[in-house]
Amino acid sequence: QIGKTVAEAADRAREAFISVMTHPGGWMMGDDTKNDNTKRANNAPDMEHGEEEQEQRKAEMRMLRSLCLPRVVLALHQVLDQTADWMEAFLDDARAYGVDSLLLSSDARDDDNKEEDVDNDDGEESVHDDPLQSPLSPAYWHKMAMYIAEIVANDEYELSSAFTAEDLKRFMELMAETAVKLLHCSSAK
Repeated sequence: QIGKTVAEAADRAREAFISVMTHPGGWMMGDDTKNDNTKRANNAPDMEHGEEEQEQRKAEMRMLRSLCLPRVVLALHQVLDQTADWMEAFLDDARAYGVDSLLLSSDARDDDNKEEDVDNDDGEESVHDDPLQSPLSPAYWHKMAMYIAEIVANDEYELSSAFTAEDLKRFMELMAETAVKLLHCSSAK
């Protein structure tokens, strides 16, 4: 039960961080910022005295994005990475006490997924035999951490534009470490 509770809390945190990162049009990217080039291309009249204020506001928004978004991304990675580490220690402790079978029992999984646990007639493994599908598996959380790279790379959210070169380097280092951890989990299967 404790593993399920930790997984649910980590998943709620993941969803909250991702909702910030995947805000339609990019987080803190107001319409005035995104449509600025369109306005100028159409020669739309600018506000006489408000143009300078608008430019200052855009600069402030870019600064806030560059301060906040890399931290949000790194905090999400930290939550997912630490959840994977916790799950690994949890599984090791459970195995030490000989309760490994309990971890994949129906009581330890989400009620919504119980129907998916039935083995296929053709002898294939159930969904929960795949560690990438079980939130009680460290591999599941490493896979979620790797998904962050897809979000950062997605031009729709313009996250990478908020990163400095140093931020991007650190992020890529974390992704490389996570990839190694995921491979380690896969080879331990």
